[in-house]
Amino acid sequence: MVKYSYLCGDHGGIGMITEEKDCQRVHLKFLRDVTREPISMDSIMAAVGNVAPLLHIQKIVISTTGIGTGIPRVKDEVYYEDPDKTLIDNPVEISFQIEKGIVLHTRIYPYDCMFTEMDLNAIEMYVMESCLSYQRMNMTNIIEEISLRQYITRLPNANGYLKLIGKVIATRRIREYSGFYFNLKAFGNINRMFGQDIGDEIIRRYARILKNFVRTDEFVGHLG
Repeated sequence: MVKYSYLCGDHGGIGMITEEKDCQRVHLKFLRDVTREPISMDSIMAAVGNVAPLLHIQKIVISTTGIGTGIPRVKDEVYYEDPDKTLIDNPVEISFQIEKGIVLHTRIYPYDCMFTEMDLNAIEMYVMESCLSYQRMNMTNIIEEISLRQYITRLPNANGYLKLIGKVIATRRIREYSGFYFNLKAFGNINRMFGQDIGDEIIRRYARILKNFVRTDEFVGHLG
């Protein structure tokens, strides 16, 4: 759910996008930019930076809070700013839930004149689409993380291990490395004797020992 509050001036303002076809053209370009693969914070910020001057936005400030958890508001962070424009200290604030229990608060400041009603509608739409791209980026990262790590130990699985090896090969340093493969023989007996939960905890502790053993430029995987 999105909500916004804005203290309107009595004189309004003059929007820089005045025709419907201009709005559509700008919106389509924004959608292309904000959804361009691979999605990243840099690509989202670049898309916002391209459209901000067209809506006479001088600065965008973001922060986050937790829902019903007592988490304090995270310190404001400047997301976009045009230092060559004079800020009008009368922002529109838009709130959008970006993750479970996390709300993103966006304060958007105009320059030169107040936001028009058309500006406000466009800004709300752009914020929503930026947040959706952010959610998509997070989901992609989560799926990639799941696909590359063993779910119990969180060590790289076979796919993740091969990806790490590929990075070493790309540096042309693969001859400096040696590989070792070993198996915890008959580990299933521990699960049968003490239960699955105990067995999982033992393997997690074993994985932590291995991670602490290797150097920062080495890696250990869980291929089973």
